[in-house]
Amino acid sequence: MVTERVAAHLAFGVTDARPRAAGEMLKIAFPALLVLATSASVGFHGILSIEIMPDSSGPNVRSATIRDALPGDLGAMFDIRGLVDENRMSRGELAALGLTEETVGARLGSALAGWVAEVDGAVVGYSMSDRPRGCVYAVFVLPAFQGRGLGSALLGRASAWLFESGLARIWLHTDPATRAYRFYLSRGWSDAGASQPSERRLELSVRTPLAATRL
Repeated sequence: MVTERVAAHLAFGVTDARPRAAGEMLKIAFPALLVLATSASVGFHGILSIEIMPDSSGPNVRSATIRDALPGDLGAMFDIRGLVDENRMSRGELAALGLTEETVGARLGSALAGWVAEVDGAVVGYSMSDRPRGCVYAVFVLPAFQGRGLGSALLGRASAWLFESGLARIWLHTDPATRAYRFYLSRGWSDAGASQPSERRLELSVRTPLAATRL
């Protein structure tokens, strides 16, 4: 989860943002990564299966599932928020900002949409988008699973859902000293200026070419 003044602190990639019909097979090729998605419903909902190459520095897994986040996933999502490498926040810190499982759950499925990455049945990452604000609200992946393509798929879902909602331009905030900031710029996001003393507002247009590059 993130604060109201920060839309996304840690993001790992962008997938193809073009709308897809129900049941259409989507193939997005990355170096050492192949995403095969068969949507269970129209738009960017349903199940996305991801096959990734093993990583000797992390868990030896070869596949993961991206699916819609459910209220029952919020506990794991809050746990992940407190375990990431950058911009870690505890449940207490989030609660002080009015962000609890209850307050977020009340908006999930309406103003907010979320997705989780599962490996062997365990949630290891998630993303969220805020439709009224038109922003990517959060993208977080456990450190042991970073650089494996999970963040790319999660961010692709979050971005595509906003574009599918009719938005021509979406945004997020991030610290320019982070890995995320440099990656966004390399993927077509543009720096729209300072939004907070230590944050920049980045924007992406639906017309921006999105390179298929693994982080």
